[in-house]
Amino acid sequence: MIKASEFCKRVFDGTHDTPKPVSNGYKLLTSKHIMNNYLDTDSAYYISEEDYNEINKRSQVRKWDVLFSMIGSVGTVYLVTEDKIDFAIKNMGVFSCEEEYRAKWLFFYLQSPYAQNIIRNYLNGAVQKFIPLGMLRDFPIPEIEKKDKKDKKVIDLLWGINQKIINNDAICSELEEMAKAIYDYWFLQFEFPNEEGKPYKSSGGKMVWNEEVKREIPVGWKVKKIGETFSSSRGISYNSKNLGEKGVPMINLASFKPGGGYKIEGIKKFTGDYDEDKCLKAYDLVMCNTQQTAIDYSKDIIGNAFLIPDIFESYIVSSHHVTTIKVKNENIKYYLCSLFNTKHFHRYIAGFTNGTNILGLLFNGVENYKSEIPDEKTLERYSIFCRDIEKRKSQIIKENQELTSLRDFLLPLLMNGQVSFKE
Repeated sequence: MIKASEFCKRVFDGTHDTPKPVSNGYKLLTSKHIMNNYLDTDSAYYISEEDYNEINKRSQVRKWDVLFSMIGSVGTVYLVTEDKIDFAIKNMGVFSCEEEYRAKWLFFYLQSPYAQNIIRNYLNGAVQKFIPLGMLRDFPIPEIEKKDKKDKKVIDLLWGINQKIINNDAICSELEEMAKAIYDYWFLQFEFPNEEGKPYKSSGGKMVWNEEVKREIPVGWKVKKIGETFSSSRGISYNSKNLGEKGVPMINLASFKPGGGYKIEGIKKFTGDYDEDKCLKAYDLVMCNTQQTAIDYSKDIIGNAFLIPDIFESYIVSSHHVTTIKVKNENIKYYLCSLFNTKHFHRYIAGFTNGTNILGLLFNGVENYKSEIPDEKTLERYSIFCRDIEKRKSQIIKENQELTSLRDFLLPLLMNGQVSFKE
């Protein structure tokens, strides 16, 4: 074992200042944006070119750097494989290897149970845990030899599993973009299939003026407050004492992606008591009712929604930061989920929040929102399309969970030489 400062070319961290946000520029990423297989750049905010250049005088990230979460979810890592880096970093450690083979080895080693146990022993802080830079530089790492064929096979195998997980994530993202595109085409441009399967509006479908929404809508569609189509309830109030490594999966603030969608890394385990009516099932519709960040509202998750993926073996619950929406007509659920994640709904709902530091959602704003409600046949067609997408996404998430379990199982065995490869 050698120190990280000897294994790497350099070990450093990002800025500890808080540059002023700007409307456009370079993104500033922090420890919370590290998600192992990707960087959550969507929720990052922009800083000026001047601040970006100032930070990168000392903390320039390069290809084959291993990014390390130093605070919050300490020990989460990401391997930079991109040639072009256009972001700056804050409260984030960097193991700079400058060489692919050593960088991949370090990336997997830091995820191993052995390294994670060391990380837990290194933690500082009474309220929010962190690791100081000095300890990162002293972090023990097993030395490797580039010519060692066994080590090379270990890394190639683990990297193959990792790439499959990344590819699956990309497929999920494409499916989500496909659903958004179909929603826009059908319900904003009114080009849903007519009786002949052709685009409704451009094929001469009849439109009528509606005074409530001040625009033309297809014949047969209604306009109503969407609160008439569902009932709602909040999740369980909890504190840190109710959370543990084991327990019932809990959907919470960290489970929402900016713009909508489920984030698997955000799940928590709830160990307290709960009533059966608080339980959720696959494809239930949930909405975030609390602001996550006070820095850039346009990238926040309040008002965003997703459908619970079919990946859980037992009961699941949600926190009080989450509202469950129970529809009266199953087919409208998928339409509402897509509506809640549109930019125009997000702009609208911004006017229905209150609070001092962190804002909460005034749910009557959701209930009173007036929307076109498509005819039942169109809703049914859209729900069938969306159900297929949600089922496929759930299958992919399950496969990724299995791949992650396999990787985590093999990691210590392969690195300790407990299993070997045939020549």
